[in-house]
Amino acid sequence: MEKPPASNADPGSTRLIFMAIALALVAVIVTNVYIASIRRDVEMRSFDVFVLTRTVKPGDKFKADDFATQHVPERFKKNFMALGAVLEEKTLATYVETERFERAAQEGALLTHALFTSESAGLLDVTIDPGHRYMDLPVNGRLVPAGIRPGVDVDIEATIHTGEGVPRVLLVVEKVKVVGVDRQTIAAETTATAASRHRRISKITIQVKPEQGTQLSMVEKIMSGDFELRLRHPSDNQLRLSVPPGEINPIVLDLIGTKRRQPPDRRR
Repeated sequence: MEKPPASNADPGSTRLIFMAIALALVAVIVTNVYIASIRRDVEMRSFDVFVLTRTVKPGDKFKADDFATQHVPERFKKNFMALGAVLEEKTLATYVETERFERAAQEGALLTHALFTSESAGLLDVTIDPGHRYMDLPVNGRLVPAGIRPGVDVDIEATIHTGEGVPRVLLVVEKVKVVGVDRQTIAAETTATAASRHRRISKITIQVKPEQGTQLSMVEKIMSGDFELRLRHPSDNQLRLSVPPGEINPIVLDLIGTKRRQPPDRRR
């Protein structure tokens, strides 16, 4: 009987081949497990959004219990950012008891920055007369006359140290139209406007020529406190200054020049 031919394979080589295959399989398994764990980790990551716990209307004050937190998968974050969602609780904390809703929203609605902004705010730039600018002025909330709202005419005064003893209250500019009060604009006469009349106002928006805006900024740097407002009747065209409405009082401009020439420690 013939014997089967002897194998030429090296037993050691065969073992090495099997070990290489086994290691390759282990590497594939480990890689797949790692990829799966990364996917699970990504799916488990989330961020917070906030929803209303009650129905609100324009003028309602934002309260600490007006919102609830919802967790959303991280992969949707860009979508919520595009919606203008409030994504930081510390941001909401600054709104509590200080901001009012400018738009109505139903319970369960997503809290967005737009809810605290007038619907006309996005169109405010197109209402500016060519060659003019809108600028904000800080005003003395304790001395703002009743009835201040977008659309009225005001005289603007400021307390300025002239270097002659008691500071003087000077008329800075007269017969200027108010186009905004805090967040409320002239193009959005809603119930929020009525509500704003009953809370302390901190700023107004007016329309000025560019050079007048620069001058008012200089006045702000030399005056004490905030600007004070004097409400005018809409048909009152009587002027106290020798310059047209909206122009800066020449006496105030002279004071600015004098202050600029003084050493820094004497400008107040």
